[in-house]
Amino acid sequence: ESGKILSVDSALSVERRKALEELRWMLEEFRVNQFAPELKTAFPISAKRLQKKLSDIDGMS
Repeated sequence: ESGKILSVDSALSVERRKALEELRWMLEEFRVNQFAPELKTAFPISAKRLQKKLSDIDGMS
């Protein structure tokens, strides 16, 4: 199972891997924003920003 993940990960471009890592942190910040807003987020985040990031990643080759 983990071999499959590694082979898929190595097939991704460096740019796309970086974008996916950014998306991961955006999701974490979104969770904080939704469930513990008193903690504040490291940067502005919204569902619209997540959608844009997903679209950007989807458009990468």
